[in-house]
Amino acid sequence: MKLEIQKSILQKALAIVQKGVTPRINPILTYLKLEIRNKRLDLTYSSDSLSLITTVDQESVIASEDGGVLIDAKTLNDILRVLTEPVIKIEVFENTTTLIFDGVSEYKLPTVDVNEYPELDFDPKGEVILLKSDVFVDLVEQTSFAAATNDKRPLFTALNLNLEDGLLTAIAAEATRIAKKAVKVSSAAHFNINPEAKHISEIVKILEGTKELKLSTDGKVLLIEVGKTKIRIKLLSGDYPTAQIARIIKLSTAISVEFETEVVMQRISSVTALNDAQESRVRMLLKKGVVEFSSKNNQGGTSLSKILGVDYDGDQFDIYFNSIHTLQSIKGLKSKYVTFNFSGELKPFSLTNKSDPEVIQVLTPIRAV
Repeated sequence: MKLEIQKSILQKALAIVQKGVTPRINPILTYLKLEIRNKRLDLTYSSDSLSLITTVDQESVIASEDGGVLIDAKTLNDILRVLTEPVIKIEVFENTTTLIFDGVSEYKLPTVDVNEYPELDFDPKGEVILLKSDVFVDLVEQTSFAAATNDKRPLFTALNLNLEDGLLTAIAAEATRIAKKAVKVSSAAHFNINPEAKHISEIVKILEGTKELKLSTDGKVLLIEVGKTKIRIKLLSGDYPTAQIARIIKLSTAISVEFETEVVMQRISSVTALNDAQESRVRMLLKKGVVEFSSKNNQGGTSLSKILGVDYDGDQFDIYFNSIHTLQSIKGLKSKYVTFNFSGELKPFSLTNKSDPEVIQVLTPIRAV
């Protein structure tokens, strides 16, 4: 294999395929696969559950010999960081040595046989669904943060994606919160799949500046194609508890109060400014025309912040919640205004946005100490 390429182009391709990939079990997955085929350069990087391949077209690479090589990803990144010239060359000699040089500096690395890399299928599975990139980004960003981050209950680390009757619904949930959003899709396909939320969250970063993506699944893997990049995500097995979640979301509402998003986030943040990271409990007290947010820290200190002129004329209402989760949920609405909907002081409450009724955040209150 022999190629010549702009360093900046190679670095950009590397940044794409390494997005969210954290090799774990198989040692060979610490290597990056570079392969020249038909004068194009394919870069592949993979973990046990997430794989990416991106192509650099022949207009951006000079390839005189087809072939492939495995290079330790960290080593290649370190080399590119210190090379000073804009153009670099990579050449493999007799399948034993890889030479990387820019005319000023050179590095020789022992070669790993490209055939040791696992075969990965990036071809579409089932019906291909076309989505606008910004629609998919919003779908993910407004929900995935609510997924569990530990794998004690693996299924809850997923972002459940359900496509039925032309409606694509995303749900993420853990013990104390739920996030749900739905978007219309021009497709007659049906699926209910569970990709890991952390993978989807990383992948949407690749979508910046793109217009659309292709999505397909066979129930075992989710395949996403955007531009010259293809992503393969292994799916988690099991039935996501969508029916149970639906019952929680449908709780009746007794009190609804709307706030400016920026104002209410500032008030909640201000009362926890002196608290440790573990001290996330905030009290919300609703009274006629005013809402008070307050908090106590471990040193016995207290804080209080008010919003005046609130459109509320009911009885006093008192509730405690996790400030970190609540702020994340408010941010997830991506709206100028947020409505707090309560059904009781010890019952789950929801956050909604009048301009987008297809997104809802549900949180479980904390008992008063």
